[in-house]
Amino acid sequence: VEENGEIIYWNAGTGWGFNICEGCGRAEIATGPKEVSKQMEKHSNLWGGTCDRPSIKTNVVLTGRHQTVYSALRIKENAKNAGFSKDRTLLNSLGVILCRSLASLIGVDESELDYGLKKEGSYYVLYVFDTHKGGCGYASYLLDPKNLEKALDKSLDLLNGYTCDCDKENHGACAKCLVDKKSQHSLDLLSKRR
Repeated sequence: VEENGEIIYWNAGTGWGFNICEGCGRAEIATGPKEVSKQMEKHSNLWGGTCDRPSIKTNVVLTGRHQTVYSALRIKENAKNAGFSKDRTLLNSLGVILCRSLASLIGVDESELDYGLKKEGSYYVLYVFDTHKGGCGYASYLLDPKNLEKALDKSLDLLNGYTCDCDKENHGACAKCLVDKKSQHSLDLLSKRR
């Protein structure tokens, strides 16, 4: 658990960043180094008129920082294997359900917790963190192995209580189980069965 942790977000578009007009704020996804589309060179501003001060910065990576409290979980591949999990679907699914169960156990709204994955070497680490800026300490609940076990047991109870057949039909996940407004963007990386 990191009490003064920092989550760093970045968006590099499709790899080359973004081209952004400093005059009006219009942006486009960059397609190469210092490449600007014809539409961007003579673009309209965001209010409908022609941009009268086009000054385009190329290959900009968008970033942000969020100071918070988080817990890092390294999940074993299996009981016999000494390695950690490389299965992003398993870890995303665990992230969704663990945040739900933890919120339920400590009596806070699910929006107070979120998760992320970070690749470390050949495996992924699951981070559960407080969404409130500065952190409230909710994620630190997982520091105690007994609390982690309670959260994992609650996660299993929640999964078993969902009425969908995603686990039997191997459909991944649906709105009755793991898919919600936060997790919908990872739909292809969610599975009730795993």
